[in-house]
Amino acid sequence: MMNLSNNSIKLTKTTKIIIAIAVIIYLWCLGVFGVYGVTAAAFMSVATGYILKYGALLFGLFMVIFLPIRIQAALQQNKDKQESYQIKQQFDKSLAAEKLLTEVAKAREGMTKYE
Repeated sequence: MMNLSNNSIKLTKTTKIIIAIAVIIYLWCLGVFGVYGVTAAAFMSVATGYILKYGALLFGLFMVIFLPIRIQAALQQNKDKQESYQIKQQFDKSLAAEKLLTEVAKAREGMTKYE
């Protein structure tokens, strides 16, 4: 007998929420198109207008509040990354200079031995 549980979709909490939202939207669309009757279609059409209007207002308000905060956080993060990169570059330059000085000192030391 075939075991179908291996091929089934895992129903996590997020998946269940997405399925529930999709079913609600599908049922609402059926109502708007008149499947539940003319009265329900008229009511759902008006309600859809209000939902879209106030939903757009709330979305705009959310964006006005959220976007500046997010932009400021991204700018601060980029500034911190650039500062750490510059510090690393300075450290690498000083390390390379120190290594070069060490090699020059060793070379001079070797030259004085043969003179």
